[in-house]
Amino acid sequence: GVASKSILTQTSRFESTMTDGGRNYNLTLEGHVLVDGESFIPLQIITDEVSGDHRIVYQTRDEKIVDMTDKLSGGKIGAQLELRGRTYDKKTQRYDGGILQGYKDDLNTFAKTLITHANNIYASSAKSSVQSDTLSYLTDDTTLTNYDKNIQTGTFDVIIYDDKGQEVNKKTIT
Repeated sequence: GVASKSILTQTSRFESTMTDGGRNYNLTLEGHVLVDGESFIPLQIITDEVSGDHRIVYQTRDEKIVDMTDKLSGGKIGAQLELRGRTYDKKTQRYDGGILQGYKDDLNTFAKTLITHANNIYASSAKSSVQSDTLSYLTDDTTLTNYDKNIQTGTFDVIIYDDKGQEVNKKTIT
């Protein structure tokens, strides 16, 4: 955007100092005049009824709506748009190109990678068979909880995984 004042004067041709003699400001943004002297066009925020997307617009004198969202850069509004993202993708239902969305995407990638690697480590530790030590002095009329204090009442799962770490079967033992 370009901001200017209408009357600038110089007191002497030998002096490089410019004096601001006017009170009228002009502000153009991407060729659109928003402030012209004492008149201005207010910016508005509208909500797209379909996507729920908020857009920054202004209405021209002939009542045409001009979308300024993609044209704003710098300042507080530009910074907020850079953080959020300027365009809304209806298909993915999210803003694209924003710094925060980039962080979220990176975090999602990290989490998926961590989950995959943790599952692979867990799956590689699975055993094809399990055998306990010999339980000496265990008789048919002795319960396991009475035999060993480390054995407690409850349940545990026996899970069978394929070579890709995907669960194929599960049995709960009480």
